[in-house]
Amino acid sequence: MFAALRVRDYRIYWSTGLVSNIGSAMQGVALDWFVLTLTHSGTALGWVVGSAP
Repeated sequence: MFAALRVRDYRIYWSTGLVSNIGSAMQGVALDWFVLTLTHSGTALGWVVGSAP
């Protein structure tokens, strides 16, 4: 299952993808938290969460 991780270039590709996905998730959580803190509105938070791609 993890035989491809023996290749150095693929490990680099895979790890940068992992870091990128974690960063995107953190950005999404931060935006949701910011909207909730700024507006104190569940409706506004719902709009932001619902409009995410």
